[in-house]
Amino acid sequence: MRKTQSKADLVGYRNQFDRVRRMLERIYASTDDEHAFTDDLLSFCMHCTHLANWVECDRYVPSRSKHIVAQALTTAKWLPICRDIANGAKQLRLDKPKSGKAAKSSVKRAKRADQERFTLDAFLDDGQGHPIPGRTIALNCVNEWRAILRDAGLTTRRPS
Repeated sequence: MRKTQSKADLVGYRNQFDRVRRMLERIYASTDDEHAFTDDLLSFCMHCTHLANWVECDRYVPSRSKHIVAQALTTAKWLPICRDIANGAKQLRLDKPKSGKAAKSSVKRAKRADQERFTLDAFLDDGQGHPIPGRTIALNCVNEWRAILRDAGLTTRRPS
């Protein structure tokens, strides 16, 4: 399958996917500031959710690829959780969550096995009563997007 690359550097889906990856790097960077961490995680979820709109509106993405992406989003596992977090943050409450029943969140300090010091992470209910670390959701969302875009014949390589 031929890979399609957006030619619109700063306005195409590729730019948005790169922004999502930069936001992922920010939430994995160590910080002791709960507000900054929460802001970065919520921003990640909003940028990640909006990537679907960027693909749909990118005039260089073939309609067949847009269709493949739209279909894949209906069966995605992690992206609906991310979308619910983004929509809940924008609207203060979420009436019709796509990921399950009312998801909840909290930010806690946790000591990771591979580190000496404590780090922050947000623990989010997946809508089914299972708490999942926010960093885990974010990483899985990026991986899910990468697979969806690849399956649609769209490149995910960073510009050189």
